[in-house]
Amino acid sequence: MRRYRRGRAWMAQAMNGFPQKKLVIVGVTGTDGKTTVVNLVGHIVRTTGKKVGWISTLGAQIGDTFIETGAHTTTVDPFTFYVLLKRMVKEHCELVVVELTSHALDQERVGKLPLATGIITNITHEHLDYHQSLTAYMSAKAKLFALIARGKRAHKGNGAVVLNCEDATFSSLSHLARAFHGLKVFTYGLGSGDVHGERIEETLEYLTFTLVTAYGHHTLRTRLIGDYNLRNILSAAALAHVCEVPWEKIHEGIETFQPLSGRLERIEQGQPFSVFVDFAHTPNALREVLTLLKRHAKAKITVVFGVAGERDKSKRPLMGEVVAQFADRAYLTEEDPRSESVEAISQMIAQGMATKGWKQNERYWLIPDRRIAIQTAFERATSDDIVLLAGKGHERMMAMDKGIDKPWDDREVAREELEKLGWRPV
Repeated sequence: MRRYRRGRAWMAQAMNGFPQKKLVIVGVTGTDGKTTVVNLVGHIVRTTGKKVGWISTLGAQIGDTFIETGAHTTTVDPFTFYVLLKRMVKEHCELVVVELTSHALDQERVGKLPLATGIITNITHEHLDYHQSLTAYMSAKAKLFALIARGKRAHKGNGAVVLNCEDATFSSLSHLARAFHGLKVFTYGLGSGDVHGERIEETLEYLTFTLVTAYGHHTLRTRLIGDYNLRNILSAAALAHVCEVPWEKIHEGIETFQPLSGRLERIEQGQPFSVFVDFAHTPNALREVLTLLKRHAKAKITVVFGVAGERDKSKRPLMGEVVAQFADRAYLTEEDPRSESVEAISQMIAQGMATKGWKQNERYWLIPDRRIAIQTAFERATSDDIVLLAGKGHERMMAMDKGIDKPWDDREVAREELEKLGWRPV
């Protein structure tokens, strides 16, 4: 199987004239924050006047052109990937940033892709249905190091990797990077690292923070909020610096970057409660966004969410436990159930809620139809409440049984249900 996958990747490269040899490519992996970091680094580099391309969960950006890459897709198949790289060569992109999943790295989906540099944002509980253990998951992510080492040998690589020095896996990853691959390690973190920062002021609209580097302290303001986004900013700043972007352009890029679609996206139609749509679908990501919302909550927090079917079952109770720890009530519902029963998935989530003393029909409700769950949450919300629709984010399809996708967009549904209640855009 591995030989077959390598063959497919090589064939995809050959059919497109080995475009990776003509590009400076930066790789981004990790459990959380990958998409934001890819897009932020791309935006920062673009402020320098360079033509940039990037490929992430949201799609591909080549200069000013956006290309859809399909639903439920992060790292596309090798033939699509190298067609996109070929187009980036044709469009004279000076830097390319690519999002790489653990599956893609483990399966060598992009082949022996030479990277100029790269980053691992963090490693937390995710995809253990595939990797079986956190150690194996970390090892898959660490395959990024071999691609950076290859880039250093091949062309235009500086042999550096950016790591989160506050992540639990930092010690192991930094040892692997230095001892086994001969890479330089550049670090970031909230409280420490070559690049670090501190939150100064925060609302649900903006964040003011200090960016601390060897080149000084700088106060910046951004629309990316929450400590998790501050980590994303610090990681993107560190990666852009390793790519030799001047600090003044890094600052400019951070301050002008607009939040991504479906990442804590506010739905505002004049209703007396707040509605947010977020892609958080891992225990850590959900904990981060709920920590942020709880810090600013004036009333109750309601979460409408589920967990994907035919995927890591061990995280389901963990998701329930996180919601029960930070929220006031929840509606368990469908989220890409595929062939699994929504009720069965919800019962596994509820096991985690039970550890926090939550009881069904008192603090949480099982409503398999996601539209009805959203409708119910809105009907029961009162002034100053926060309703979080978690797990789907930017996605516009719901994965159902027998490989069928049905059209679905949390943002559109939220607007429709608010309008039914009499709340319309001003």
